[in-house]
Amino acid sequence: MNKRYLNGILIVFLIAIWGSVIYKYFVKKTVVIPENKVHRAINSNMDHTIEKDTFTLSLNDRDPFKASRKKTYQSKGRQQSKVTNKVKNNKPIKSLVWPRIEYYGFVKREQNKTKKAFIKVNGKVHRKREREMIDELKIVNIYGDSIIVSLNSDNKTIKRK
Repeated sequence: MNKRYLNGILIVFLIAIWGSVIYKYFVKKTVVIPENKVHRAINSNMDHTIEKDTFTLSLNDRDPFKASRKKTYQSKGRQQSKVTNKVKNNKPIKSLVWPRIEYYGFVKREQNKTKKAFIKVNGKVHRKREREMIDELKIVNIYGDSIIVSLNSDNKTIKRK
Protein backbone atom coordinates (compact mmCIF):
# COMPACT_ATOMS: atom_id res chain seq x y z
CA MET A 1 0.00 0.00 0.00
CA ASN A 2 2.78 2.37 0.84
CA LYS A 3 4.15 2.09 -2.69
CA ARG A 4 0.79 2.89 -4.20
CA TYR A 5 0.44 6.19 -2.28
CA LEU A 6 4.00 7.20 -3.14
CA ASN A 7 3.40 6.65 -6.87
CA GLY A 8 0.17 8.67 -6.68
CA ILE A 9 1.93 11.62 -5.00
CA LEU A 10 4.76 11.54 -7.57
CA ILE A 11 2.27 11.52 -10.46
CA VAL A 12 0.48 14.57 -8.96
CA PHE A 13 3.83 16.45 -8.68
CA LEU A 14 4.74 15.47 -12.24
CA ILE A 15 1.44 16.80 -13.59
CA ALA A 16 1.82 20.03 -11.56
CA ILE A 17 5.35 20.69 -12.83
CA TRP A 18 4.53 20.00 -16.48
CA GLY A 19 1.33 22.02 -16.17
CA SER A 20 3.25 25.06 -14.90
CA VAL A 21 5.81 24.71 -17.73
CA ILE A 22 3.10 24.48 -20.38
CA TYR A 23 1.22 27.44 -18.87
CA LYS A 24 4.38 29.57 -18.74
CA TYR A 25 5.45 29.00 -22.35
CA PHE A 26 2.16 28.55 -24.22
CA VAL A 27 -0.67 30.25 -22.35
CA LYS A 28 0.98 33.27 -20.74
CA LYS A 29 2.11 35.10 -23.93
CA THR A 30 0.27 38.40 -23.75
CA VAL A 31 2.04 41.37 -22.19
CA VAL A 32 -0.09 44.23 -20.95
CA ILE A 33 1.45 47.71 -21.37
CA PRO A 34 -0.11 50.46 -19.28
CA GLU A 35 -1.70 53.22 -21.39
CA ASN A 36 0.27 56.06 -19.84
CA LYS A 37 3.57 54.53 -20.99
CA VAL A 38 2.24 54.01 -24.52
CA HIS A 39 1.13 57.64 -24.86
CA ARG A 40 4.39 58.92 -23.43
CA ALA A 41 6.43 56.87 -25.92
CA ILE A 42 4.33 57.99 -28.88
CA ASN A 43 4.26 61.68 -27.92
CA SER A 44 7.97 62.01 -27.17
CA ASN A 45 10.01 63.62 -29.92
CA MET A 46 13.17 61.57 -29.77
CA ASP A 47 16.00 62.20 -32.21
CA HIS A 48 16.96 58.87 -33.77
CA THR A 49 19.76 60.15 -35.99
CA ILE A 50 23.21 58.63 -35.64
CA GLU A 51 26.19 60.91 -35.92
CA LYS A 52 29.14 59.64 -37.88
CA ASP A 53 32.28 59.24 -35.80
CA THR A 54 35.22 60.31 -37.94
CA PHE A 55 38.89 60.52 -37.15
CA THR A 56 42.20 60.73 -38.97
CA LEU A 57 45.31 58.68 -38.40
CA SER A 58 48.58 60.49 -38.31
CA LEU A 59 51.48 58.27 -39.27
CA ASN A 60 54.75 58.74 -37.49
CA ASP A 61 57.65 57.96 -39.83
CA ARG A 62 60.18 57.93 -37.01
CA ASP A 63 61.88 54.56 -36.42
CA PRO A 64 61.60 53.79 -32.67
CA PHE A 65 64.37 51.18 -32.78
CA LYS A 66 66.94 53.46 -34.32
CA ALA A 67 68.56 55.06 -31.31
CA SER A 68 70.88 57.96 -31.76
CA ARG A 69 74.29 56.95 -30.45
CA LYS A 70 76.13 60.07 -31.53
CA LYS A 71 75.01 62.13 -28.55
CA THR A 72 77.50 63.34 -26.02
CA TYR A 73 76.43 63.46 -22.42
CA GLN A 74 77.58 65.84 -19.76
CA SER A 75 78.07 64.76 -16.20
CA LYS A 76 78.96 67.29 -13.52
CA GLY A 77 80.17 69.88 -15.99
CA ARG A 78 82.47 67.58 -17.98
CA GLN A 79 81.90 66.65 -21.57
CA GLN A 80 82.60 63.06 -22.56
CA SER A 81 84.26 62.40 -25.85
CA LYS A 82 82.84 60.18 -28.54
CA VAL A 83 84.19 56.67 -28.65
CA THR A 84 84.71 55.10 -32.05
CA ASN A 85 85.46 51.46 -32.62
CA LYS A 86 87.98 50.84 -35.34
CA VAL A 87 88.52 47.43 -36.84
CA LYS A 88 92.15 46.46 -36.40
CA ASN A 89 91.93 43.36 -38.56
CA ASN A 90 91.96 44.58 -42.13
CA LYS A 91 91.75 41.09 -43.59
CA PRO A 92 89.51 40.87 -46.63
CA ILE A 93 86.42 38.82 -45.96
CA LYS A 94 86.08 35.98 -48.43
CA SER A 95 82.59 35.52 -49.71
CA LEU A 96 81.56 31.91 -49.50
CA VAL A 97 79.86 30.65 -52.65
CA TRP A 98 77.45 27.84 -51.93
CA PRO A 99 76.66 25.33 -54.66
CA ARG A 100 73.06 24.86 -55.75
CA ILE A 101 71.62 22.27 -53.34
CA GLU A 102 68.22 20.56 -53.50
CA TYR A 103 66.98 18.05 -50.91
CA TYR A 104 64.50 15.39 -52.04
CA GLY A 105 64.10 13.22 -48.92
CA PHE A 106 65.69 10.29 -47.11
CA VAL A 107 65.54 6.51 -46.77
CA LYS A 108 66.23 4.51 -43.63
CA ARG A 109 66.60 0.75 -43.54
CA GLU A 110 66.02 -1.33 -40.43
CA GLN A 111 69.60 -2.68 -40.42
CA ASN A 112 71.22 0.80 -40.54
CA LYS A 113 70.92 3.39 -37.80
CA THR A 114 71.71 6.37 -40.04
CA LYS A 115 69.52 7.86 -42.75
CA LYS A 116 70.49 8.08 -46.42
CA ALA A 117 69.52 11.37 -48.06
CA PHE A 118 68.85 12.11 -51.73
CA ILE A 119 70.58 15.40 -52.51
CA LYS A 120 71.10 17.19 -55.81
CA VAL A 121 74.28 19.30 -55.79
CA ASN A 122 74.97 21.40 -58.89
CA GLY A 123 72.68 19.25 -61.03
CA LYS A 124 74.09 15.87 -59.90
CA VAL A 125 72.07 13.56 -57.62
CA HIS A 126 73.90 12.01 -54.65
CA ARG A 127 72.82 9.42 -52.07
CA LYS A 128 74.80 10.13 -48.92
CA ARG A 129 74.51 9.40 -45.20
CA GLU A 130 75.04 11.76 -42.27
CA ARG A 131 78.65 12.96 -41.78
CA GLU A 132 79.60 12.06 -45.38
CA MET A 133 81.23 14.51 -47.78
CA ILE A 134 80.27 15.69 -51.27
CA ASP A 135 83.35 17.60 -52.49
CA GLU A 136 83.82 20.19 -49.66
CA LEU A 137 80.18 19.91 -48.61
CA LYS A 138 79.53 17.88 -45.43
CA ILE A 139 76.08 16.57 -44.44
CA VAL A 140 75.69 17.34 -40.73
CA ASN A 141 72.13 16.16 -39.95
CA ILE A 142 69.26 14.65 -41.95
CA TYR A 143 65.64 15.36 -40.97
CA GLY A 144 62.34 14.55 -42.65
CA ASP A 145 61.72 18.09 -43.90
CA SER A 146 65.26 19.49 -44.09
CA ILE A 147 68.99 18.80 -43.90
CA ILE A 148 71.84 20.74 -42.36
CA VAL A 149 74.96 20.98 -44.50
CA SER A 150 78.33 22.51 -43.73
CA LEU A 151 80.77 24.18 -46.09
CA ASN A 152 84.06 25.41 -44.59
CA SER A 153 82.57 25.39 -41.04
CA ASP A 154 79.56 27.46 -42.20
CA ASN A 155 76.21 25.68 -41.64
CA LYS A 156 73.12 26.05 -43.77
CA THR A 157 69.65 24.46 -43.58
CA ILE A 158 68.11 23.23 -46.82
CA LYS A 159 64.33 22.60 -46.95
CA ARG A 160 62.85 19.65 -48.82
CA LYS A 161 61.34 20.29 -52.25
